[in-house]
This record gives sequence, structure tokens and C-alpha cells, in this order.
Amino acid sequence: MSKLNNLDLLLSRLADPSGLVRDLSCRSISTLLLNPELREKVETSLFQWMKEQKLESLAPLGVLAFLRAKLTNNSFEMPSFKMLKDAIEKPSVLSWIFLRECTDSFPLRLQNMHSSSAPDCYKAESIFEKYSRYGMRPFYAHNVEELEEMHDLPVEKQWSFEFNEIVKESQLKPSPDSFDYKGREDDEHFEVFDPLLNEICLSSYLRTLAWLISKGVSRRKIVNLVIEICPIDLGLWRLENSSRPKFWPKINTNEKDASANNQIWNQLNLLYRAQFTQETDWVIAKADGRVSESAEILDLNISGFFKASDGCLTPDISELINWLFFPYRIENTNYSLCFEGKIKPLSPKNWKQNFRDWIIYPAMWEITPKTALSWQFWRLSRGVYFPAPFILEKPGSFECKKDSLAIYEGPTIVGKWRDWTDGLTDRMTANLPPSTGNVLMIKRSIIERFEKKTNSEFCWGCCITRFCRSGRFERYNENYDYKLYVKEQVTT
Repeated sequence: MSKLNNLDLLLSRLADPSGLVRDLSCRSISTLLLNPELREKVETSLFQWMKEQKLESLAPLGVLAFLRAKLTNNSFEMPSFKMLKDAIEKPSVLSWIFLRECTDSFPLRLQNMHSSSAPDCYKAESIFEKYSRYGMRPFYAHNVEELEEMHDLPVEKQWSFEFNEIVKESQLKPSPDSFDYKGREDDEHFEVFDPLLNEICLSSYLRTLAWLISKGVSRRKIVNLVIEICPIDLGLWRLENSSRPKFWPKINTNEKDASANNQIWNQLNLLYRAQFTQETDWVIAKADGRVSESAEILDLNISGFFKASDGCLTPDISELINWLFFPYRIENTNYSLCFEGKIKPLSPKNWKQNFRDWIIYPAMWEITPKTALSWQFWRLSRGVYFPAPFILEKPGSFECKKDSLAIYEGPTIVGKWRDWTDGLTDRMTANLPPSTGNVLMIKRSIIERFEKKTNSEFCWGCCITRFCRSGRFERYNENYDYKLYVKEQVTT
């Protein structure tokens, strides 16, 4: 059977409840669009699929396939803006944001983006009241409550009204029974699962946001709210998935408990010391990910930091390392679909932390993009990291490339972050993190410069997390083993 005979099936996967399936489908369609022999037929079929969509949340997803093709090959010629716009029968602020990536001069027109205001006598249906509170992510209900309080408008009522209007217009029959396929939260389940009922509720949410603009609410504020629910970030989408690096520890799967931990510690001891002896320009400042998931499920976290001593009292190791897991976390202030921005240098004295007689400066911070990343959920679970701004001496910036998130000091790359997805699936098990990993590398010269500036030494705080449970349908218990790696000695 030819690829084109399977095209309808591939296109249908754009509306699959699984976010990861949607991502893979979109990538596959973009690959076909880049094939000169297939492009015309694929483009025609994709436009037809877009026209057939009855929901605002699904209609613009086809645009992402074209944007993905452009990300993959910058010489790809996008269809005309008119063709893209006319293919969306159900316009919304979301589709406007996607189309804005194709042109800089596309005005926001609210016609056909929302219904009239809900009648005074209107009452919400029970299925909406129940589902909007307990089926959707709490984020949506929280935003609606906040908007209603801030602007003194019946936002929740309008959301419910739009939900009913969509059901009547589309003749779709939403049912909560679809959630039976999501799986159990205490066992195997889909991490991202958006069936028809979700899409109707999301589409009615989009309509309500457009209605708010018509009532005088700031357009910029509403656009920012819509960016926060976008399923992808175009910058991070450019970053290709990779396999786990060769340096990541491996264990003999027949070993258990202390023996497995000792294997990891011994490998990390060699790896830590290699950071300062090998002929390499890069130092591991942060790494986090799965080590083993056969008989034992083991995760490893490496957190780099700078240590200066002010006495002979040493800290509690577990307290220090647990703090290093999440020392500082900030949101990207750039409201856009592309994860990039500026980094302002900071004074290290305002960000140091004392643990008994140790003065600690974390080598990395965590930063979160503005988009929901529901197609790239593992990146939110594991986190995205960049060098602590006080390490830099000049204004910095960051941008996504195909091989890494590149961090600059002035015009020079001083940091690289990337992740790997060897064991990734669209299903998670109970409270286990995804079977993925990530690493942040910082230029050795930057590390050594900060050591000299603060009279400190670069160290690692490491933790092995062992997940275990006595039976299915239970959450995993987590057991921790900690170790510090410093230049002069290894402390447990």
C-alpha cells in the first residue's frame, strides 16, 4: 500500500487524543510536504482535512504541518496566506496566532470567532459544569474565574453557552465515556489525552476569549492567554530529539540495591574528574534522566554548583542537594511561539545561599516557556535549564537550534542544553517521570572564570532515585541516595 493510500489515516492522527501521536503525525506530514513528488497531493488533502474540521481547536493544526516543514527546511515555500486562511472554516485567536507566524501583517478580525452573548435566562448544562471543573486541566477554570472577577463579566456563563452552541452547530455528541481509555492515574495512563469532549470545551474556551476582546478586554492579554495553551513551541520544536549521550551511566541490570548504586557512583566519579582532565571545552552543569527501568527503576540527577568555604562546618548533604534540584525557576518573559530571549547579568552576591559554613552558588537555573508544550510534555516534566545569569559578565541570550538550546554571552556560545527521548512513549506509569533525560553543558572557561571571581570550586550534587511499589494500582515509593563530588574528595 502506497504512502498516499495511507494519507487519510495519517491526517486523522492530527486529532488523536494523544499529544505525542499528534506531534509524530504532524512531523510525518511535513516530511511528505518536503517531497517534491508528493507535495501537491499531500497539500490538497491537508487543506481538505482543515476545511472539514468543525472545532476551533482542531482547524488550525494543519498550519503547524506547514510551519514544521519550514522549520525543517528553510527553503520550503509556504502556500499563499490566502490559501491557509481560507482552509480554516472555524477561525479563532489560536488560528490567528498560527497564521501570524506565516505573515507579519495579518489583522485580528473577531467575526465568526464567537457567538452572541449568553441570554440572561441561560443556565449551564450539567455535563459542562461537571467536565469543565474536573475533566479539563485546572488552568482553564482558574483563568475563567480570574477573568470574571477582574472584568465583572459573566465569563463562565459565556463559556458554557459557547459549549452548547458548538454542540448544536456541529451536531457532535460528546461523551465522558472516552476517558475510560485514558488509563488509571495510579497505573499506566496517557499523559496528554484530549478526546472530543476536551476539544469542544477548549474550542468554547477559545470562543469565550474572543468574546472578551469584543467586550473591551485587552487584546494583548487574551493573546497571551492563548499562547499559554498552544500545544507546541516552534523554537523547541526545531530542537531534534537525540539519543542518550555516551557518558550517561549504565548498570548491570542483574545487580540490585547498593550494588547498582555503587556502579553509578563509580562511573560518576570518573566522569566528574574527567570534566577537568579531558581535552574538552565543556563541563556538565546539569543532567537528569532515567538510568535503568528493568528490574530496578532508577533516575539520576546531577546538579552543578560552586562552593566557597567560610569555616569548617559542612552542611547536610540531602538538604543541599534537594535545594539544588530547584534553586531558581523563572518564566520566559517573551510571549511568543518561539522559545528565545535575553539574559541580563546579575550580581552573584544576591543569589548565594548559605548551608552552614558553605557558600553555595547554583550553576544553573530552570526556565519555562510560555506555551503549554502538550505535544512535548516530557520537557515540562524534566525541565529546561540554562547557566545561572550571575555567571555571565555580559548580556546574554538564548535560542533554539537543531542540535541544542544555545546560550550566548554576547556573540559567544557559552552553554548548550539538549534532551534525549530513548524510552519515551505517550503513556506514563503512575507517578514515574518520563523515560527521558537532558543535559546542560557550560564552557569550561566560564566555569573557571567564576571560580576565580568567587574563590570557589565547581562541584556536583548527585541523587539516585529508586522507584518501587508492592503492586499495581499503587503509586511508586521513592528512595534517595545522595553524594557530593568535589575536586579534592568525594563525600557521601
